[in-house]
Amino acid sequence: MGFLDLAPEIIDVIIDLSLPLGLEGLALTCKALYGRAKSQIERHNALKRRWRCADNYSTPTRSDTLGILHEISLDPLVAEYIEVLDLWDRRTSLDYPENIAAREGRGGGYNFRADAKAMEKIWETVTGSAFYIHANLENAREWWASLMEQAVDGTPIVDLWESWRAMAMLLGLLTNLRVLRLSPFWIEAPYHDSDGAADFLRGFAGMVSAANAENGPLSKLEVVLPFMSDGYDSKVGLQSLQPLMTLNSLTEMYLVGVVAVDDGYTGIPFEWGTPGLKSSLRRLELVNSCIDAEGLSNLVAHTPKLEIFKYSHSTKNHGCQHDWNPGTFIEALARHCSNTILEVALTIDELSGDIVNGASSFLALPNIQKLEVDIQVFCGPPVESGQRLGENAVIPQGDRPWNKEDIPCIGSMVPNNVREVQINTGYPNADPTALLSLLKNLRQQRAERLHALERVIIRQYGGNSAQEIADWSGATLEAFEEDVHEMRLRTSMPQWKREFEDRVRSLARGE
Repeated sequence: MGFLDLAPEIIDVIIDLSLPLGLEGLALTCKALYGRAKSQIERHNALKRRWRCADNYSTPTRSDTLGILHEISLDPLVAEYIEVLDLWDRRTSLDYPENIAAREGRGGGYNFRADAKAMEKIWETVTGSAFYIHANLENAREWWASLMEQAVDGTPIVDLWESWRAMAMLLGLLTNLRVLRLSPFWIEAPYHDSDGAADFLRGFAGMVSAANAENGPLSKLEVVLPFMSDGYDSKVGLQSLQPLMTLNSLTEMYLVGVVAVDDGYTGIPFEWGTPGLKSSLRRLELVNSCIDAEGLSNLVAHTPKLEIFKYSHSTKNHGCQHDWNPGTFIEALARHCSNTILEVALTIDELSGDIVNGASSFLALPNIQKLEVDIQVFCGPPVESGQRLGENAVIPQGDRPWNKEDIPCIGSMVPNNVREVQINTGYPNADPTALLSLLKNLRQQRAERLHALERVIIRQYGGNSAQEIADWSGATLEAFEEDVHEMRLRTSMPQWKREFEDRVRSLARGE
């Protein structure tokens, strides 16, 4: 019996079951099937337009993850269409009369929050979430009742302490999710010994284990996007993202404001909480973040496939990483990823203190093809000197104090096969002492050893005073924001950060 010889109602069921991923291939098999699938094709196209790129900022309630769960409760197929999920609602105020009325059930139209049957339907949907199943939440019904009470009392936002659970429950329903941007309220996700940590870790561990073993929720997640603003007071513990890092499918993370520092004060420690499991990450870009060598080591010791690592450092509130040590930072990266790293960027957004030890060599990363660094990264004594700057400064007895004239030539620091080096300098001057030291033997190094080196770019902020040094060394000067009336911030100067913004924007649009 041929497929078209089946009873029409059976064919219809098969077509229904092909949604979402198999419909297009099935319907295009022949003209007869295409005609039979007309209603399903219309439904497929409508669901794809509405839900392929989903968000939680289209209702009068800010960060309305519950609204997405409601839509899934009405049509479970919605969950299968979500490929890009953006939960960062950046609306600043929702206290307009029409929004307040809608939240309180006084506006026009249907308000699911005021419908007990609708809320019960959402609860039934949530109990099918992979996170719920694996978390084995204690007093789950009581927690749900509390959350529902908050959801209908007119407040414009779900309680912060509970929002991580709503997000986790939603993630446990999404089988075809590829790109994820969490809500900033993910900072409330519990870890270590905080309240609810056991539920959180148990739920994610089970969900990730299942995703790695079969085609379930999160099994196709490839990219995590930033969900925090940059700034001195904006931060999230990298630890809260660790449960996602062991997904076999996850290859790229773009983050802003992450902290991995165990300083016993305002830092947030990072530990690899899944012994025996490794990460499949190949690309890791961290903007305006605060990580020391120990925190980095605890991460990259478990990323054996890492190829691209880009990082901009920022002192965080109460002076977290007031002084920073690029020297030991690079050592930690090389210790664990020496043979896989192809691109590195190390820049500085805000440093309140000193460079403890400066970068003195990238030779332990022999396969680097592109390197971008801020000149400040070199402005400290090398680790091997035994000297340190900053709050705990050390100069061994009898040693001459390090100065910028001691910075090695960049040509002696990079491996033979490097293709491009970019050095970002300041404003209004380009720190000529440090720059001259970095470029002093560049022509000779290129002639003798660096035969693959195509470009050395000196990028100066708002001026071209380094032109003479660039010409002398054979480098190319780029004057960033020169003769511009409204200059972008210095933190926008690194090429990799501008590419970061473009790439994140594109990924968030599902491109």
